[in-house]
Amino acid sequence: MTASNGGENWSGVQTIAWTATDPDRGDLLAFNLQYSPDDGRSWIPVTNQVAGRSYDVDTARLPGANAARIRVIATDGYHTDSDDSDKAFTVVGKPPRPFIRRPQPADLLYAGQVLSFAGEAEDLEDGTLPDPSLRWSIGAQIVGTGRDVQVQLGEGPYEVVLTATDSAGNDATESMQFTVQPPLGGRVEAALQRDGQVRLWWPARQTAVLESATEVTGPYQATAAEGEIEGDDMVVRVSPKAARTFYRLLLVP
Repeated sequence: MTASNGGENWSGVQTIAWTATDPDRGDLLAFNLQYSPDDGRSWIPVTNQVAGRSYDVDTARLPGANAARIRVIATDGYHTDSDDSDKAFTVVGKPPRPFIRRPQPADLLYAGQVLSFAGEAEDLEDGTLPDPSLRWSIGAQIVGTGRDVQVQLGEGPYEVVLTATDSAGNDATESMQFTVQPPLGGRVEAALQRDGQVRLWWPARQTAVLESATEVTGPYQATAAEGEIEGDDMVVRVSPKAARTFYRLLLVP
């Protein structure tokens, strides 16, 4: 080994260089290169069957390390020999690589639905990052942590950002733009009962979410209520908590 042979601080593209001889005339030598991020305890293949005496490696492919070494393995097709870096060197650490699987720009998303965000992150040093290392945000608001989170949003355009943080404190982000469509509306009918409850009903064939608000413009929140089938209708009975309550029905596509 002539480079890197110890003490260097690697980043960007670096050249690995070596010399080699074979006493058998006419033997062609080929070289395999390996990288160790832990001072020789384990080795990762870099490349195989190099014919020359040097190789340029992009350190973006290599895990960061404070005690790295390179090994060059020479072979003439029958015999092999190897040499390692005389001393350890450092390789700059790498940020994680987050990836958003959901949502996607073409997804049909509707206001009032429970929306599912899904993603993950890989790190050269840490491997697959655990749930606490992933956080989702829309604007300045964090909306959840982990590989999968669920949110409810009003209609409009959005940009969600997935931020991944590795064990060294390095951050990286992935963003995705999407649009939430106006809610799919279903007709709900109401009638005040003698006991003060309100009877609500709609066609039972419609799968829907019932929401309520104290103002017609909202904000609306899901209303918990037990329902039963009466003929062709789904019927629920609710006890409004405000003097004036508005209800809306969101169809689930």
